Amino acid sequence: MSGRFLVFDGVDGAGKGTQIALLRAVLEGRGHVVHVTCEPSDWPIGAMIRRYLRHELTEGVPGWQAMALLFAADRMQHNEHEIVPRLSRGEIVICDRYDWSSLAYQSAMRGEDVAEMDRALEWIAVINGQARRPDLTLVLDLDPELAAARRAARGGEEELLERLDLQRRVRAQYAKIPGLRPHDRHVTIDASRSPEEVHADVLAALDAR
Repeated sequence: MSGRFLVFDGVDGAGKGTQIALLRAVLEGRGHVVHVTCEPSDWPIGAMIRRYLRHELTEGVPGWQAMALLFAADRMQHNEHEIVPRLSRGEIVICDRYDWSSLAYQSAMRGEDVAEMDRALEWIAVINGQARRPDLTLVLDLDPELAAARRAARGGEEELLERLDLQRRVRAQYAKIPGLRPHDRHVTIDASRSPEEVHADVLAALDAR
């Protein structure tokens, strides 16, 4: 029996971690085996990406193209060694970020020129073309200013991709992805509300499918 592959995506601070924990509890309560994972993954390429994002590696910081290729390589390793094996055992896999993050973030890193960002969006879609498609992608949509306030409240140093100007472009790029990936099953959820209200929408989206 094949499992189900669910992805949560959105700008930093949108509440993905909270929603994943709430959904996991519900699904396990229904008797499902649930595995939670994330991208960048815990595999070797993902571990290196995380070091760049946390400013731990300062020599040769990748530009947008190199970063997009690193994320794509991490994704394929993640699929091969973790996601697909667990799905084949009938588990529900919930992933915190997947290729929609690459599409939105790495294209936004291209710069402020909209045409250049859109060309980058198309190229990033191509290099991720072999990645397994999720059964459902849940995009938590949130105003970048509110997301920044949430990140500040939880503390910690700002990561490489959390600059407010970049996050604004990222949100705009997310809105373009459904047109680029029309066959992806997805739902966009207003993440500005309480965790309980967002969770109710998440459950409704899953039960509807």
